Amino acid sequence: MKKISIVFVASALIGLAVTGCKKEKAVSCEAAIQRVVNASTAWQSEQSVANCNSYKSALQDLINSSCFSSLSQEQKSGYQENL
Repeated sequence: MKKISIVFVASALIGLAVTGCKKEKAVSCEAAIQRVVNASTAWQSEQSVANCNSYKSALQDLINSSCFSSLSQEQKSGYQENL
């Protein structure tokens, strides 16, 4: 009976961990995208070097994040070069 309880608790913890990770990833991606949007808006308002660098940095962070896990390293490098 003790083994069954341990297996049940372990399964529940794994389930919570997996569910929790998905939520964190979504929030992280949303935050990264929002940072790009904010930087883009700032650059459109005032096309300064600082705003341009902030926009490029936000785009680089988004490209390097786990939000685009389907991109190959070669594709990511190509986007980085274009920035």
